[in-house]
Amino acid sequence: MKCNSCGAEISDEARFCEKCGAPVSSDAAPAPAVGEAIPAPKPLEQPLSAGAVPFVPMAPAPRAMPRSMRAPRPYESRPGFSPAQPGTSKPKRASSLAGLAAQVPPAPDPELPREQREDEAALATDQATWDKYPAANAGTDLSSEEEARDARRREREEEQRRRKEAREKRAQAKREERERREAERAAAAAEHAAAAEADHLAAEQALAPEAEEPAAPVDPNATAQLRMPAAQSASVAAPAKPGVSRRTIAAIAAVVVIAIVGVVAVGAMNRPPQAPTEAPGQATPKGEAGDASSDPTDGGNDAADSVAVKSSVEDYSWDELSELSAQIASADSDSAAMEIAKKHNLCTASGKLDGKQTKKLQLSDGKTVAMRIAGFRQDDRADGSGKAGITMISEDAAATHYVSQAGTYSGWEGSELRAWMNDALLSELPDEVSSKVVEVSKKTVGYESTTATSVGDKLWVPSFSEVVGKLAAGVKRSDSYVAEGDQYQLFSDEGVQWGGTYSILGTRGSDSYWWLRSIDPLNTQYYLCVSEAGEPWYSHLPATEHAILMGFCL
Repeated sequence: MKCNSCGAEISDEARFCEKCGAPVSSDAAPAPAVGEAIPAPKPLEQPLSAGAVPFVPMAPAPRAMPRSMRAPRPYESRPGFSPAQPGTSKPKRASSLAGLAAQVPPAPDPELPREQREDEAALATDQATWDKYPAANAGTDLSSEEEARDARRREREEEQRRRKEAREKRAQAKREERERREAERAAAAAEHAAAAEADHLAAEQALAPEAEEPAAPVDPNATAQLRMPAAQSASVAAPAKPGVSRRTIAAIAAVVVIAIVGVVAVGAMNRPPQAPTEAPGQATPKGEAGDASSDPTDGGNDAADSVAVKSSVEDYSWDELSELSAQIASADSDSAAMEIAKKHNLCTASGKLDGKQTKKLQLSDGKTVAMRIAGFRQDDRADGSGKAGITMISEDAAATHYVSQAGTYSGWEGSELRAWMNDALLSELPDEVSSKVVEVSKKTVGYESTTATSVGDKLWVPSFSEVVGKLAAGVKRSDSYVAEGDQYQLFSDEGVQWGGTYSILGTRGSDSYWWLRSIDPLNTQYYLCVSEAGEPWYSHLPATEHAILMGFCL
């Protein structure tokens, strides 16, 4: 049978033409005779009769096409694991049982002990793996990130080693300098004692002239006679008489003088007040010791006059500031202490602190920081002897450090920052300052604790409550925070509170946050800190390095 469309020979059972895909119907027109032209199909553009369906030829059946192997993709190294470097080919998989058997390491000898068999099997497996790749490219390929991290770690370790060596050298130099100064002070004390002894002998001669030896007669037969001026010979101590020494005579004379003075004093006390008897020129002038009403600002303590008044804190020496701190601490009241501070320009004329009361301090590494007065009589001495007179906190970073490099949350008492400040950083202070620093009690709250304890520190960083004061009800952290000390006068006078940005809290010469010693009560895995702009509500992980604003008391 032939197809009506293309005239191809098809089987009688076929329903479609195998060549053109045309359907074969049973009532198809008879095939044209041999040599007869096959009529062309009507074009689709011609109109069809009613009910006619347009003929759409079907596509021929797909043929099976041979599939070609694609080119292998070049090997690319993966981060963290690279058994073969770029440019080397991967080991081919075994294509047969013989090839697979060749890749399996030989079984260990069953006669050997089990441990030795396991070791040999592991060595054989490692050797087989090693032999697959060129020896020159078999090294471990570290990623650039790992190399950079290792380089930073090595630099950090080297920097820590250099700092440790520098601290040890500075400590050694300070110890040698301290020993030298002690030797000089001992020599000066010996000289002073010798001078005092000479003055004492001269005083004995003046008090007991009858004890002096008569002048020795001049020997006319002597070949030479030592002659001295009267002023020079008076300074030479005369030899003591045998039996009673000059010192004994002076002691007896002193006892007699004291007895006479006591009798005179008792008699003066018993005299009527309307008839006082005073020796000419011995009247006590108004304003000297014993007249506490002469100067109402010092509470009867004339020691305040031992330090001359200067125009600013910077003009005082550290010894003078330490003396003023002792006077403020021993004042009868806070108001009397404030009068001493105002008199010596340690605060403003109205008794306020505005951050301008600063004294420069140079560390042993050459860095200079400004220490500003933060308060008066606000910290308790660790030995329980009373208040510390002056508290100072650095205006900018004295150094940068972490609270805990290991990321622990033990609180201030067990932190690495506290140990470092009271050891390494304390050794950076000059002797004239470190010898004047007073150890005080600082309150601290431990990890997940609800009570505050006290520890003794010479150097410290402020707490959250010492900066922002008490938290009002409804403020974030107010329900869970435990105060670690009262707010310092400097921050109170500047109006610092929990919410806000304050220039008095901003760091001047460094672009960094600075640590507080308080754990964040909202998340005890963080410590509170202050931003470089002066915002006191941030908290960071303890392993972060931030600026350290050093505080101490005189």
